[in-house]
Amino acid sequence: MSSSMPAESHSDPRVVKVLYVWTEGDSQTGEGGETAKVTAPGWLLSEADTDPTGFEQRLISFKEKVIEAFAALWGQMPRASFDFELEREDA
Repeated sequence: MSSSMPAESHSDPRVVKVLYVWTEGDSQTGEGGETAKVTAPGWLLSEADTDPTGFEQRLISFKEKVIEAFAALWGQMPRASFDFELEREDA
């Protein structure tokens, strides 16, 4: 999966810094896509030392809620990836 959103590099993959949200737009109509950068809230940043399964579920839930919110704002379903997910894709 390729994206047009850049990843900000950081050294600890357990620490979540940013969730990128975007739509692709429509090349047939010339409509551009939307983009947003959501800074991770403090409770996500501090969860790196908890149970890995619980942390992963929190990330999934957070991402789903952000996607739903931006879908309502933009009128179309966006894509979203955390910074560490984009770094893995680029590796």
